[in-house]
Amino acid sequence: MKTRFSFLWMLTLVVCLFMLAACFPATPTLEAVTNTLESGAPVAFESPYPPPPTDTPEPPPYVAPATATPAPTRTPTATPYSVVNLPPLPTYPPPGPFSEMRILFYNRLSPGLRTIKLDSTSESTWNLPQEHLELISNNVRPSPDGTKVLYYLFSSRDVEHSSIWLINPDGSGMNSLVESDLNTPWYPSSATWSPDGTQIAYLRKFWVEGDLSTRELWVIDTDGSNAHMVVNDENLVDASINPFWALNGYIYLANKQNKLYALNPWDGTLYKLMDEVDPLDLRFSLAPDGQHALNWGTVTSQKLQSAMLVDAELPGEFGGWSSSGTQVVYGNEQGLWLFDLETGVERLLLPGDTTYTTQIHGFSPDGRYVAYQTDAGLFVINIENINAQPWLVITDPLDGNGTRTLFFISWIPIN
Repeated sequence: MKTRFSFLWMLTLVVCLFMLAACFPATPTLEAVTNTLESGAPVAFESPYPPPPTDTPEPPPYVAPATATPAPTRTPTATPYSVVNLPPLPTYPPPGPFSEMRILFYNRLSPGLRTIKLDSTSESTWNLPQEHLELISNNVRPSPDGTKVLYYLFSSRDVEHSSIWLINPDGSGMNSLVESDLNTPWYPSSATWSPDGTQIAYLRKFWVEGDLSTRELWVIDTDGSNAHMVVNDENLVDASINPFWALNGYIYLANKQNKLYALNPWDGTLYKLMDEVDPLDLRFSLAPDGQHALNWGTVTSQKLQSAMLVDAELPGEFGGWSSSGTQVVYGNEQGLWLFDLETGVERLLLPGDTTYTTQIHGFSPDGRYVAYQTDAGLFVINIENINAQPWLVITDPLDGNGTRTLFFISWIPIN
């Protein structure tokens, strides 16, 4: 019995040792290691433990608790884009053709607004109410298509309220387009025609703590419908030159911070074109085509070129742009000149024997004529005919002191 127990005990011990040996790989003997080193082969010692990780695992993504405060949302401010090339917009052709040209003028010896044909015939008077004649400003602008004429009424020198009116070229069909009153916190100002004559853009000026401030530009159809705000932007504050709608589709305007902008009237995007330019220098610098410009004063050639505008310099007094924006008329001590910006050709229209008494009234809307004024009256010259001579359209009677009484107001195209 004792012998059997001893045998079972020994058998159990042998089995346990065998199982324990199977759990651990055999360690190489000293002789085997020595032989391996002498052969130059690497010695591989296998560890009984699992190998360490080769890559550091990424932490799991953070999941916010259900009560987490949402991130604040911000309303973007309208920041103008500084650009080299303006994105292209639908363009417009130059105005015309027209059936005839008339001139709108005023004579303080016989009050009233009158129009006259270039052959000095068919003089007619606009039938305006007396209060309009007393309040009308000199901002009278014919539509590019020759169907309407725009003018302003200002209530007083303090501009307490104002209105924009349309009238037919013959003085009939007067109607108010945009009007403010003493109960309105704004008044319309600085209107400009769209190049096709179907819409009018204007600024809204607001009274803010006793001062005028401009932030909004509106567009309205000529029949008074579809009035809508195009842009409300702090960069329009104190816009100080009349905006104008160019043939390239953009509206150009400047502010008192001496910056020039181009506005997309379709979506209200405002593009900054120039810094540190005097708005007074910009009043006549930019051409109607939105491509040409004159450099003088703070409007330097470098700034114009950076705004991708074709620049030119005049050796004289600016007299006006052609409606196509490709020609300009100017005067100096030598006379009255025509400068073609596309060809670079300058042509003397009139010798300069009236340098100090001549006032240039610019091109007719069809680009065929140039008007100028002397003490004798208002003259017109046909620039299409190289040999043409100017002719007197309206005589200035002068007053008892020899002062002019005749005032040119605007060209009036007749469609």
